[in-house]
Amino acid sequence: MRLAFIHGINNEGNTPEGIADTWWQALVEGWKAIGLPPKPRPQIDVGYYGKLLADAVAGRRPAAVAQGGGAESRDVALEFLKTYQAAAGISDEELNRALLKQGLEREVVEQGRIRGALLDVASAIESLLPAHGKSIASRFLKQATHYVEDTGLAAQIGVIVRKAVFDGHDEPVLLVSHSLGTVVAYKMLAESRVATRQVPLFVTLGSPLGIGMMQQILPPRRTIPNPPIGQWLNGFRQDDVVTLGRPLIPGTLGLDGITNVSDGLIEETDKHSIHAYLKSPPICGHIYGMLP
Repeated sequence: MRLAFIHGINNEGNTPEGIADTWWQALVEGWKAIGLPPKPRPQIDVGYYGKLLADAVAGRRPAAVAQGGGAESRDVALEFLKTYQAAAGISDEELNRALLKQGLEREVVEQGRIRGALLDVASAIESLLPAHGKSIASRFLKQATHYVEDTGLAAQIGVIVRKAVFDGHDEPVLLVSHSLGTVVAYKMLAESRVATRQVPLFVTLGSPLGIGMMQQILPPRRTIPNPPIGQWLNGFRQDDVVTLGRPLIPGTLGLDGITNVSDGLIEETDKHSIHAYLKSPPICGHIYGMLP
């Protein structure tokens, strides 16, 4: 049985090997803390797209894949940002003032005259969150917004991750994903081309999939794609701003049958920390039980 990890935002300075090592170590620490004996490290594959995403946000993506998105995807991206603005209680007046400090007017964004302005809105919202008692992983909104808006980029990331997880492998795989990586992972698993694969356990941690507007960028489904997914375990913190405290249920993601876990999770300063999620007994214990 293999393990596969799909990371989230802010991993441009990381490597697939680094992610494999640190995520596995977090699981090992979690098992030790609850008295479980160690297990042999299995093969671990990592769907790595961190540098591609960061380069795209910075405008350094190769022209061959710099397709961008149209007006429809731009509207979805703006709705994504407005969801976080509303959840934090940031008024339009506050956001306008923050945008003016950046030399940009909100009306320019809403009229779609400057494509890159969406990233300025993301930065402005991130800068206002602490004053509203919220904190979010640095650059989450910028990188996630670019992924939502740029359909060409999302497709490129999907191909890279699918190849890393499935190409050259026929055996079952336990798939663990975090943050934006949960969106990338679910979109991949909902593709017809992986319907013959076996994913006995799909784990989503700190996922924004519960934000209603996400359904606009996901494949339309009424059921969990089974196959390939056997079980789906979702770990979310009520105080993880990325998740907005929302479980993955029919009322949010539109799917039933997902096991949501929010109790018994380890407390760390960073509420979105992948390592805290992985070390938490309900998460690491479930993964332990699925490994040979």
